[in-house]
Amino acid sequence: MNYYIHNGIIHVTEAVLDYTPLTEEQTLFFEANPSASGNEVLNCELYTLNVPTLEEQKAFLVSIVSNNYTTIVNSNVDATLTPLVYDGAKNGLPKCTATFNWFKQRGIERATKIQAINSATTIEEATAVDVTFTETVKPYTAEELMNEALSL
Repeated sequence: MNYYIHNGIIHVTEAVLDYTPLTEEQTLFFEANPSASGNEVLNCELYTLNVPTLEEQKAFLVSIVSNNYTTIVNSNVDATLTPLVYDGAKNGLPKCTATFNWFKQRGIERATKIQAINSATTIEEATAVDVTFTETVKPYTAEELMNEALSL
């Protein structure tokens, strides 16, 4: 049989203008690997996909959860307010307490996601864990918290 390649597609045909005939080596490779792509046939080499191991996938997903958590926390933290919110929460101020609990819940959510990923026994099970967070904005603005904290 005569094999030709045109636009990356292997054809079994007679000589056609603009079709490049395969070399003997390419023909043998194609006959041994009929599902090979045009580039694989041209190079006489099968390309393999990089499929991560379970541990590699877990590490990747944990890094996504950690990065998402860090992004959320960093976008919601005002370093000057942190001690005020903590003190306000200790003293039972409602907005400070709600904000403190919001940060605490994000930490629990992060830990729960990481635990679910790390306990997965298959890539599918690990990948099924939602790496996003339920709430990404704290319940009160910096101004509201500052006003409440200063009322102490």
